[in-house]
Amino acid sequence: MNRADITTIDSFCGRVVRENFHASDLDPNVRTGDPAEIEMIKKDVIEDLFEDLYDEKNGDFLSLVDLYSARNNDKPLVDLILKLNAFVDSSAYPEDWLDRAAERFNTSGKDDREIISSYLGPYLSNELSILASSTYRLEAVVEQLEGYDDLAKYRDFIGHHLAYLRPILGVLSPRLGQEKTDFDSDLDSGFLDLDLEALKNSIDIYNSGKAGIKAFRIGSKVDEYVKVDYKKIKKMVDDIFSDIRSILARLYIGLDEVRLELDMAYPYMRAISNITKLFRKSYRQKLKGLGLVDFHI
Repeated sequence: MNRADITTIDSFCGRVVRENFHASDLDPNVRTGDPAEIEMIKKDVIEDLFEDLYDEKNGDFLSLVDLYSARNNDKPLVDLILKLNAFVDSSAYPEDWLDRAAERFNTSGKDDREIISSYLGPYLSNELSILASSTYRLEAVVEQLEGYDDLAKYRDFIGHHLAYLRPILGVLSPRLGQEKTDFDSDLDSGFLDLDLEALKNSIDIYNSGKAGIKAFRIGSKVDEYVKVDYKKIKKMVDDIFSDIRSILARLYIGLDEVRLELDMAYPYMRAISNITKLFRKSYRQKLKGLGLVDFHI
């Protein structure tokens, strides 16, 4: 233990590089850049890169400038590229990750099941799980109202809503009662054959049906404690219904709409990926020329 080489991870990595420089194309005198120095180099690199891309009228770059930059200020786009670069540094293969992330938006050659699996599946699974949670909360309120005879019609009011909501949740049957995690191709396999038109139809039925549900008004002769409890319960129920309206609006979507949105987004996602890779390449070359290493890339 007395002879143990205890150092920081950067120092350890630097020593490994220097002792094995013959196995790489690095100078044996390479050193680790300090954080302030590294940030300054990144700033210089991205400024030079942007200048070059402007000069060559790079199509990918100019499309992003139109989208992100404002009043001759490229800072929003600079920040985006630097943040994305920092994020992918945690990946074992950053460039591959950038390509895969961009290609998720590419609909070319993908059938409906692939679109649902790569994009809509995770989205629908999450939204419908939230809808299920809201429905469970309404069911709990119905049970709570069993103890109030004067609120029986309010209990029926909520029950009528639940009768329209449950068919929408039928698509969630593999996940009901389970803690939500990321999209799972086995647990969520039902989404791959999901009939989005049927889902929209069930939402239409709920929206039209709830219009015919008679609203509840508490009577003036009801005991005061019931009025107080009703006010609290109604506030919670109103909030739940507000959440449900928002969720159903987000679920009301068709594959044609999804394809259109993905087709519109894909050129920008591809451009962001390409520019970030160009920055990473320029940054590595700059470090090599300065005899520096950044062990975060």
